[in-house]
Amino acid sequence: MGRARKTLAIVAFAAMVGCTVKSPASTPTILLSTHQLHSSPATYAFTRALSQRFAAELDAGAFDVETMSFHRLLAKMEAGSVDYFISSHVPARDDIWAAPLGVDGLAIVINAANDLSDLTASDLRAIFSGRVRDWGELAAQPRTISPLAYQPGSDTALEFRRLIMGITPVTGNALLMPNIESMLQQVSDDTGAIGYLPLAMVDARVKPLAIDGVFLSQGSVGDRRYPLRSTIYVVGREAPPPATFNFLGWIQSEAGQAVVGESYTPLP
Repeated sequence: MGRARKTLAIVAFAAMVGCTVKSPASTPTILLSTHQLHSSPATYAFTRALSQRFAAELDAGAFDVETMSFHRLLAKMEAGSVDYFISSHVPARDDIWAAPLGVDGLAIVINAANDLSDLTASDLRAIFSGRVRDWGELAAQPRTISPLAYQPGSDTALEFRRLIMGITPVTGNALLMPNIESMLQQVSDDTGAIGYLPLAMVDARVKPLAIDGVFLSQGSVGDRRYPLRSTIYVVGREAPPPATFNFLGWIQSEAGQAVVGESYTPLP
């Protein structure tokens, strides 16, 4: 029931945006300097970039953007101290409003010295559940596998569970990373490491793997060939007030989606 109601909210939002935002003449100058927007750490840079570009293009004040873990954001929203936040995960609940802003891929990354190039979703479950513990079992150079994960309050961790693990728990031997930068550095330093992070955060320090034979790129995310895809959402308890709504509507407009495309895959 929660998922169905959420989908209806998204469709209604998208329809309203399509009718109003793409006409510049109907978009007023909006003062947003007293408004605050929150984001998960994984979407912080993206959220700030959107806010600043919106402010510059419409001669409006930018949102103040604050970041914290997904679980903390959700708790603060329930307590009334956070109105809206942007993240790559949204819970399936009846009492939450959500709308899509863009699409990202979840990159599975290993050390550059690892000769492996491809894994299946089944391989990933075996690795992160602890059933496979050596790279030699996967036709790679033998070495102990070092699985890396995030703290449970991370939206990236929740998406990994949704996309790969399901009800299977991540092994207790996984080394927990406090943030994406730590994940990148640990994978870069440890020849046996395997971790995951948003495509938008991948850099030359790590080696992304193809999953089920499909290499990760904005193109393979956009045409739905790459299997590990996450939607970037704005999340709140109810539809936003006019100032915030115009900002979110602008994100779904052609101008906003061009900014989305600098980090993620634009909406279909």
